[in-house]
This record gives sequence, C-alpha cells and structure tokens, in this order.
Amino acid sequence: MAGSGTCAYTWAMVSFPPLILPHGQVQPYQVRVSTRARYLRIQVSASTGVVVVLPSHYPPEQVGVALAARAAWIQKHLQRLEAQEAQGLSAVGTDPEDLPASLSLAAIGQVWAIRRVLSPSLSTARLTAAPVSRHLCLSHAPGDSDAPRFLLRRWLKREGESHLFPLLATLAAETGLRYRNVSLRHQRSRWGSCSSRRSISLNAQLLFLPAPLVRHVLLHELCHLREMNHGPRFWALLEGWDPDTPVHREALRRTAWQHVPVFFRGRS
Repeated sequence: MAGSGTCAYTWAMVSFPPLILPHGQVQPYQVRVSTRARYLRIQVSASTGVVVVLPSHYPPEQVGVALAARAAWIQKHLQRLEAQEAQGLSAVGTDPEDLPASLSLAAIGQVWAIRRVLSPSLSTARLTAAPVSRHLCLSHAPGDSDAPRFLLRRWLKREGESHLFPLLATLAAETGLRYRNVSLRHQRSRWGSCSSRRSISLNAQLLFLPAPLVRHVLLHELCHLREMNHGPRFWALLEGWDPDTPVHREALRRTAWQHVPVFFRGRS
C-alpha cells in the first residue's frame, strides 16, 4: 500500500479486507491513498490489476462495503481483460527451440504462460507481462535468437528482487542476523553466498524452488553472518531456525536443480 500526502488515518496500521468476487475467487488488489481524490475509485487494468484509490479522509471500515458493492463490476472487467489478452495471444507462436511453454515459480505460487512474437520490424526486443492472466509475451526480430533468454532472465531477476529481498529482510528481523546488502544473480551452481563484508548474493532461480527450500537457503546465508564456515556451530545455529535442515540439504543436493528449466541454465 502506498500513501501520498497527509491523511486523516494512520494508513500503515490499517488492514483491508479481502476482495471476494461473485464466483468465489479471492482477488488481490492494491490500495493507494491520494490527497487529491474526492471519493473512492476502483481501477482495473492489465498492467496493474485492481487498484483502489482512497481519499485521505475516507473511513477505512467502509472499504470492504465499497468492494463488495463493486465486486460484480470488477469481475466483469477482469474477465474482459482476460478475453482480450487471450485473443491477442491466440495468433502468437511458441519458440520452436527450448523456450518453455510456461514458468512455474513455486516459491511464490505463480505460473506464467509464455508466448513469442517474431516481427522483422522490431529493432529492440521487449517483454510484456500481463499480471491478470499471467502471460509473458516476448517480442523480437526473427534473427535475434538470444532475445528470449535475455528477456526472461532479466524478468526473473526483477521478480526475485520483488519477492526474495523482502523475505530475506523478514528472516533477518526474525533471527536478529543482520546483513549489509543483498544482490541477485544468475548463478550456475550455487543458490546463494555470503561474504565476510556481510553481503549476501542470491540466485534468481530460487523462485523455481518450493518455498520451504527457499527459506532454508536464505536462512543458510544469514547464519553465515555469525559463522563463516560449515562447522558444527554453524549447523547447530541453522537447525535452530530450520529444524528440517537435514531434509532440505538432501533435497537441495538431489532434486533442487530439477525445478529449474534447462532454458535458464544455458549461457548467460
């Protein structure tokens, strides 16, 4: 939730109710507080999803009432966007090589369908993400064979920054293990690392792993802030925060890379 200007309520402390559509689906939405708004507005778009704009003086307890009253309208517009996106993608071909048809980001519970558009008139490759229908559309010139990998790796890194960085910060607060900075890379053989300068580096491909394994990896790197080794004290510290450490270590060693599409493990 983002706020702007002075508001009559302590918005950071407000918990907004879920938006339940008529067919029973829980629909995520954003809340923005505006000093210029005179009344509550609901915006639905392919790029931002559902956004509720509130005047700074709007009573928080009325948000749920307003959402319930507009639920059918919101569902109608979401379905229209999905239909438009499906129609726009119906003529788009998939990569005949090793480009996967979809990406399953198990760490955050998302599946994204992938399509590719080849256009001789394009001088710059681009990726368009449609959050409503979870589609990624790659557009590039026919001869630019490296474009899909470059675009998807860049997109995955941005998604990693949006989801892995906050999770690391939360775990650091819970454990009291404080790092100096964090970066995200596409590493070939390591899920993460921690330097003596208290800098943590994470692999963007962690997003393909199940959430418990991701949490284990992040805790692993945080524990190196106290023990820069893999001695008994390190493992005792890690197991204190993750009792399933032996199980997770074995999963990382045996099966973790199977979650990552071969497409992402190719050349940089």
